[in-house]
Amino acid sequence: MNKVLIIATSNRNFIEQMQKDLQSMNIDIVSAEDGIEALRLIRRNKPALALVEDVLPRLDGYKLARLIKFDNKFRRVRIFIVTQAVMEEYQELSQLVGAEGILAMNDINIVEKVKSYYQSE
Repeated sequence: MNKVLIIATSNRNFIEQMQKDLQSMNIDIVSAEDGIEALRLIRRNKPALALVEDVLPRLDGYKLARLIKFDNKFRRVRIFIVTQAVMEEYQELSQLVGAEGILAMNDINIVEKVKSYYQSE
């Protein structure tokens, strides 16, 4: 897997903050604003990790995760669903579609979770 992080969200502030916070890690951050574009980028870049928003235009984060995780070529890509607010039923849904879990965009530990993943890789 490449040291690439795909971030799929329409929240430009989230993308910019992640780029700023992760720049010392030498991670290539590639962003998409809709699910179809994110699917294309994941297939092209084969990232180690993808953060995909639950609500995306054209293909939501849950359907995107399912398409990736159930494709043998890409099932090793770790996907986290990111959302404005984490609810218990969404945690279960994220696991059903093959995602690693669900994270709140405003979680102060989200950057540390991403960093720890790349440091352990």
